[in-house]
Amino acid sequence: MEKISVIIIAKNESGNIKDCIVAAKQISDDIIVIDFGSTDDTVGLARKELARVFSIGWKGYGHARNAGAELARHDWIFSLDADERVTPGLAGALSAKSFLLVNNVYRLHRINYFGGKKINYGSFAHDDITRLYNRTHCKWDQSPVHEKLTGRNMQVIPLKANLLHYAAKQEQHYLEKITQYAALWAVKYQQEGKTFISARRLLSPSFNFLKEYMFQLGFLDGPAGLSIAKIHFIYTIKKYRQLLALLDEEKRRSASHELVIP
Repeated sequence: MEKISVIIIAKNESGNIKDCIVAAKQISDDIIVIDFGSTDDTVGLARKELARVFSIGWKGYGHARNAGAELARHDWIFSLDADERVTPGLAGALSAKSFLLVNNVYRLHRINYFGGKKINYGSFAHDDITRLYNRTHCKWDQSPVHEKLTGRNMQVIPLKANLLHYAAKQEQHYLEKITQYAALWAVKYQQEGKTFISARRLLSPSFNFLKEYMFQLGFLDGPAGLSIAKIHFIYTIKKYRQLLALLDEEKRRSASHELVIP
């Protein structure tokens, strides 16, 4: 098996960072924490676990992941968030692999927990992510949120293993996280020149709630399933509201530049 460096991006993750690093040691002797402005004990706890810690300014998730990859000792990179955990099954699957082709990227399933409960339905049950890649061939794009790996002729290889994700300890925590994502989503869509569609803004929140809670059987997860569906409903409202505000501001700036002063 090729040696792997693990890159963990974090901010104010003192409740997660130790367990994340300890679990990551199953697959790597080179663990890097990229911290972007923690005010708690994230950095100190990471150093106690002998991770290499680097502090950087915030320029987006993709930038943080790429910064970590550049500092790695090995070319194969496994990218983690602090609230994710490498499982023994994943460690075993990686130890049995031979990574020969640098254009291969590896996808695995993420098992999500909400308030300590494993989520079996809704969008959380369909969460497959690509996190293992070779830095000589692939990099993360610079999207403000929902960043993706880019590289010529990438081949996505499924790994029969799971990554654990402790998405939120409680409903308020997840609502705060998703509110930040909504603002970043709006910036991303503005940068991509996406056209704002009023009908989508009006219909998408309710449709997404029904999809999450009914069509994807989120109701079978009980109160947690309802909380997730409600928060995703709020997220959809917020992201379109944020996008509308950004586009309105863009129009005002454009109009002010067109004014001719006699």
